Amino acid sequence: MLGDTAVAVHPDDERYKAMIGKNVRHPITGREFPIIADSELVDPRFGTGAVKVTPAHSFEDFESGKRHHLQFINILNPDGTLNANAGPFQGRIASGPAAAEGPPGRVGPRARDPAAHPGAGRCQRCGSIIEPLMSKQWFVKTGPLAEKVIAKVDEMRFVPENWRAEFLRWMNNIHDWCISAPALWATRSRPGIASTGT
Repeated sequence: MLGDTAVAVHPDDERYKAMIGKNVRHPITGREFPIIADSELVDPRFGTGAVKVTPAHSFEDFESGKRHHLQFINILNPDGTLNANAGPFQGRIASGPAAAEGPPGRVGPRARDPAAHPGAGRCQRCGSIIEPLMSKQWFVKTGPLAEKVIAKVDEMRFVPENWRAEFLRWMNNIHDWCISAPALWATRSRPGIASTGT
């Protein structure tokens, strides 16, 4: 929440149409940011139909942030604590569920329990909650490579034949390939950090 830079609503949701383009004020940091329309991020039938957007710390929100040219505010230090962008929470442990359950610098016992926070990403080794963090990465630009493959698709034989359409769907929607192994880890006593890449 401390890194939020927008509130997203569905463009066809009548409840919020008049609010799109207006600003809201963050209740803790006082920062102002826009209400945006994003049909890919928001399901108007789920919950309130309004979603907070944290581009620097969520894989889905990262994509929305790029689509809408949002501000990316990093609230994490490399050791898993909150930085100055977190305002009054600076220095506390970064992971949302862990922050509520342990004192600064410690992960509370329930933060390691998957049943306590079923939606949280976890380290496969120690079970700690993982927070996404933007960092510099190396990518291979795959678009030009995919174009060459698509140009030769008629020379290929697919077994079964219906996989041709799936192959083309994949090649036409390909993303650049991250080759720099984007994984940063804080100490075992603190949450891990998984990079979103930039």
